[in-house]
Amino acid sequence: MSLALKPLLLFLVLCALNPLPSVESAIPFITTLQNLRGISRGQNADGVGILRIYLKSLGYQVNEKSPSDNNFDANDESALKQYQAFHGLHTSGVVDDQTIETMSLPRCGLPDITATPNPNPNGLSSSPPQNYSYFPGNPKWSKFNLKYRVTANPSNVAVNRDVLKQILSNALNTWRQNNSFTFTETTG
Repeated sequence: MSLALKPLLLFLVLCALNPLPSVESAIPFITTLQNLRGISRGQNADGVGILRIYLKSLGYQVNEKSPSDNNFDANDESALKQYQAFHGLHTSGVVDDQTIETMSLPRCGLPDITATPNPNPNGLSSSPPQNYSYFPGNPKWSKFNLKYRVTANPSNVAVNRDVLKQILSNALNTWRQNNSFTFTETTG
C-alpha cells in the first residue's frame, strides 16, 4: 500500500467507526445563536427559548418556561454565566462571539453539570463546578493500564489486519500522551 493512501485509509476507518454528525443539523442552532448575539437580561429575541432548552440539556438550571417565551431574564443570564464560567469564557451573561463559538462546537452529548446543582449559582467562578463527572456514580477510572486485542477486521472495512493494528496502535499512543492511560496489545 502506498504511503499516500494511508491517511485516506485512516480517515475512512475512523468515519466507519464513528461517523461525523450532519453539519446541516447544526446550522439552525448556530443561526439561532447568531441572532442572539449581544442579548442581555431584560431583552426579548427569537431563539431565547431554544437557548434555554440547550442550557437545560447541559444541566444548567433554567426556569420551566414555554419555548416560545423569548424574554432573556435573570435566571437565563445566571445559567449563561455558569456555562461561560464552566467553559473558561468571560462570564458576562451576554451571548457574545466566544460563547457562540463554544456553543457551536460538536459535543459528546453528556451534560456539563450532573446530579446536584452548581454551588455557585451566579456562575462567577472561573473553575468548573466540583460536582461534575463524566458518568454519575462512577466518576473516576480505577484502572489505567488497559489491554486490548484485535480479533477481526470490521466487516465493512477492507483493510489489511496489520495496517488496522498499526492505525489502532497509533491512535492509542496519541491518546496515551494526553492522559494517564497505558495500552498494551494482547494476542490471546
